[in-house]
Formats: sequence, structure tokens, C-alpha cells
Amino acid sequence: MIKLKGEEIEKKSFEIIDKHIPDGVYDERQRIIVRKIIHTTADFSIRKNIYFSERAIEIGLENLKKGCDIYADVMMVYSGISPQYLENYRGKVICTIRDQSTFEISNQLGITRASASVRVALEKSNNIGIFTVGNAPTALFEILKLTKEGKINDDVLVIGACVGFVGAKEAKELLIRTGLNSIVLKGRRGGSPIAATILNGLFYLLKGGER
Repeated sequence: MIKLKGEEIEKKSFEIIDKHIPDGVYDERQRIIVRKIIHTTADFSIRKNIYFSERAIEIGLENLKKGCDIYADVMMVYSGISPQYLENYRGKVICTIRDQSTFEISNQLGITRASASVRVALEKSNNIGIFTVGNAPTALFEILKLTKEGKINDDVLVIGACVGFVGAKEAKELLIRTGLNSIVLKGRRGGSPIAATILNGLFYLLKGGER
């Protein structure tokens, strides 16, 4: 039986992870987020699929400092954000996947609920500075479509960690090609825990390394 406290286990885990992250590949802030993703997945191979645009972390932190609202495509992303980071945060986490308006727009326009949820979120807030997609590729496609149409500003950060065999890889490749500020887990892999981990990593950096 392991006789270590939770903090000691976490510290030892990060020490193990650091041995598998080559020096010089990431800057200090990127490395923090990479090691958190590896810690969440217990998978060292995932590192090679993590992409940061040039100003992704800078823009993410700037928007959080302003108290931006955060779009989450599903409740699991929302639930995965560490509660202490939201206690005194001025912005809101907006998840509209279950809203009645989302169902109605989905039916009216013949689009997925995930796509409709992006539209509903934009109706609720003009202060969304981070879009977080941990499940639905169609939500990410909708974000990119609305950005191209000028309905979403290009100074947002998009976290692309949608998962699946249909559209996930393609949506994330398109996100990277747009040149938007983004943190992306390339390929078919992804999921809400990873998306939430990236958000938690940004909050961690915002708080100056406080848990």
C-alpha cells in the first residue's frame, strides 16, 4: 500500500512526467499545460499531438484577466474545472447544450445540438473569450464558421479537444489552419477531461502557480 499524501503523490507523478518531456520543446508555460494533460491521461505518447499556436497562452491569460466568459460545449467540461478557480472569477462558464433554445434552433435549422449551443451561447453573452470543445466536433466547426462570418472575434482562444472518429480530426486540423489562437489535441483523441485540464492549466498560470 502506498503511504503518501495526495500532494506527495501528485508531486512524484509530475517528477516522473518531467523525465519524459524533452528540454527545449516547450516554453515554461506550455510545459505546465503539457504535463497536466499527461497527468490526466497517464499517457506519454499524447505529448506529440499537443499543439499551441504562437500566442495561445498569452491570449488565454489576457482574456481570463479581463474576466471573459468561457464557452463549454458539454457539462462534463464545466464540471471538470476546479471549483477554487471559479470562486472569485468575474466571468461565467456558459454551457447551453441542454437549453430549450438549443433544442429549438437545432430542430429549426436541422443542425446538431452542439452547433446550436454555440449560437445560443453567443446570444447569452458578448463576452466569450475562450471557447472550449471537449466533445463535439460540430461545435468546433460552428465556432470556425461563425468566426469566418465575423460573428466571433479573432482575439478569442479556442481549445480544440473534441473526440471521435467522425469529424474530430478534421475539425481540429481546420482550426489550426485558420491561424486562430488555439490549443489543440490533434487527431481523433480528445475528451472533456482533457479540455477541462487545459482550462485548469490556464487558471493555474493565471493564479501564479496556485492550485
